Amino acid sequence: MSGYETSRKLLGDANVARWHANLQEGSETTADTYLRRLRRFCNEHKTTPQALAEVTAKDAYSILLDSVAYYRTKGYLKPIKSWLIHNDITLTKKVNIKGANRTPTLKNEKTPEPYVLHSVWRFCDERQAAVIALLAFTGLRPQTLGDYRGNDGLRIQDLPELEVDNEKGEVTFRMIPTRVVVREEGSNTY
Repeated sequence: MSGYETSRKLLGDANVARWHANLQEGSETTADTYLRRLRRFCNEHKTTPQALAEVTAKDAYSILLDSVAYYRTKGYLKPIKSWLIHNDITLTKKVNIKGANRTPTLKNEKTPEPYVLHSVWRFCDERQAAVIALLAFTGLRPQTLGDYRGNDGLRIQDLPELEVDNEKGEVTFRMIPTRVVVREEGSNTY
């Protein structure tokens, strides 16, 4: 059984399903990531979400401290803490993680060189090439091109200066660079 299937199987438990549904209200991506990480955590610690939901706060703190040494990242602690809080297990002591306050930097990020893009475009169809170009040259984030489930992304109407001449089969822009309207659903603040 794949990890995806086992994560989905966890949703058969009503308590896990409620926790996941509540997380989805904030972010589907976070909800699915937390579900996968809870499954992996339980597998690696030979426990179940139900058993984890019944530990004492003191035991939960010990479990998290042991996990820090194992994972060395807060990416696995946040889902477990979320699960514990959902089950009314409140931690009163802080779990420290070395380097947790560091923020990723973009100082080494740069626009891809044309030769790099050409080497990728050789293996793409037109749609894939357009997506790569939009991400590489416009600063758009992937969620503006389609939501987490692959729906409701960028539309022709979101390019107000785009003109389509069906008779000639041509697409032109009134202004270059052109404007891209990012609707609320595709923005980072949504």
